[in-house]
Amino acid sequence: MYISKISDQIQMIESVTKKNIFFIQLFDILSVILSAIIAYTGLFATEEWPIQVNYIIAIVLSVLLIIIVFPLFKVNQLYGNDLFSYIHRLFLAWLTVIAILITIAFSLKLSDQFSRKWLFSWTFLSLLLLFSTRLIIHYIIYLTRNDNFKKIVIVGAQSLGQTLVQRIRSAKPYLNIEVLAFFDDDDNLINKAVENIHVNGNILNLSRFIRENEIDEVWVTPQCIDQAYLEKILHNLRYNLVTIRFIPNIFSFHPINYSVSQFLGLPVISLTESPMTNEVNRTLKEIEDKALASLILLGLSPLMLMISIVIKLSSPGPIFYSQERMGWNGKLFMMFKFRTMPMDVEKETGPVWAKVSENRATQFGHLLRRTSLDELPQLWNVLRGEMSIVGPRPERPYFVEKFKEDIPDYMQKHLVKAGITGWAQVNGWRGNTDLRKRIEHDIYYIEHWSVWFDLKIIFLTIFKVIFDKNAY
Repeated sequence: MYISKISDQIQMIESVTKKNIFFIQLFDILSVILSAIIAYTGLFATEEWPIQVNYIIAIVLSVLLIIIVFPLFKVNQLYGNDLFSYIHRLFLAWLTVIAILITIAFSLKLSDQFSRKWLFSWTFLSLLLLFSTRLIIHYIIYLTRNDNFKKIVIVGAQSLGQTLVQRIRSAKPYLNIEVLAFFDDDDNLINKAVENIHVNGNILNLSRFIRENEIDEVWVTPQCIDQAYLEKILHNLRYNLVTIRFIPNIFSFHPINYSVSQFLGLPVISLTESPMTNEVNRTLKEIEDKALASLILLGLSPLMLMISIVIKLSSPGPIFYSQERMGWNGKLFMMFKFRTMPMDVEKETGPVWAKVSENRATQFGHLLRRTSLDELPQLWNVLRGEMSIVGPRPERPYFVEKFKEDIPDYMQKHLVKAGITGWAQVNGWRGNTDLRKRIEHDIYYIEHWSVWFDLKIIFLTIFKVIFDKNAY
């Protein structure tokens, strides 16, 4: 019965934060689009209506840049920010988006197709709307937070209790919670300050402390607390009208997409779960992959035909190369690439990990690797359902067996389909780089997956992967 409260407050903090980030980003996008339309209408009245195509492209591109640039300036998270510095970062983030748009327009020699008055009006109106929505959101949060003020006590002043305090503080102003005291029977902690909060000894005095300080909730952490001791605490608090929450130390297990549910009337904690177990997520991902793979194949088919001809003329052997890789749920599949090396190059050496000094590739193959164009045939793997456009890069079974013993959580990357590009790759962790960092980024991707996140990675891929220094 006690475990039904498991991680309730931690999940509340995270779910509130995620929802607010989503709505903030949505309001940002709507503000920028509305500002662009108002500026266009005010400048051209109705004589140039509907909006010209080049202006629509600029607006769409600005939306994509907002999704990518704004998180870099940490303007999608209100908590833990002082309002002035927050508005300052928002100002810099939007000007960065405008600067990128101007740079693109000048690079493509399209700047003369846009009205400078429209650009200045759009920039100013967008800033005005962006600032206004933020101020309104802050005001609403501060109005509602006073109605939800809670005073709590945490039983257990060790690492989990300290983590709870840190998360509560970082979640302000979303949560108006004050931790008045720790209670712990550890002689090394009693009467000391942990996270600037006093640690009281003798948990049997907790009941009196609750009455004297009008405590609303007691959060119990299980570190150094066995079942019998927990029952003793609950018995001691049986006359107190407080909410008691039991917070297990699930973070010591490195959970991925953890959740709490019920099975046959019993509470169940899922410590490691793929976001694709959700049917809606799986369907969205499938639609995204099939649609994008089809469009990219259609658009790049002339380029792929040219590459095929050059490969055939430049070295003997087939155009394509297939290699066994491990994908979703550990299933093996044959991954396709344009052939970049002579035939049977690993016949004597066996599988070799690619390095900076790689000299086995053909001259044209080296160029394909440097530009990542050798990966294009994997779009066929995507259409076959074996890979995704975005996901952790698949590895050969030989190397999987080597890495899974040495790299913590290495096998967790197989909780989703392997991808042509991924979060690790756009952050520079590809080729002969730190595998631990690569896996950290892969797990981050799995934990934070969304269609928007995929689109962000695809957009970054154009700039960061095609000419990446770690591609060889």
